[in-house]
Amino acid sequence: MKIEMKHGAGGAAMEDFIKNEIVERIGGGKAEIGLEKLDDSCVVDG
Repeated sequence: MKIEMKHGAGGAAMEDFIKNEIVERIGGGKAEIGLEKLDDSCVVDG
């Protein structure tokens, strides 16, 4: 995957990148609010 300027705009291209590249590779953890929720924050168990 090549990162382009359109990915920095926060629109559909960035959402697709996050879903298809980031969440697919490192999502699915045991967080209360998981990465797959695409929330703008996180909950750290501890």
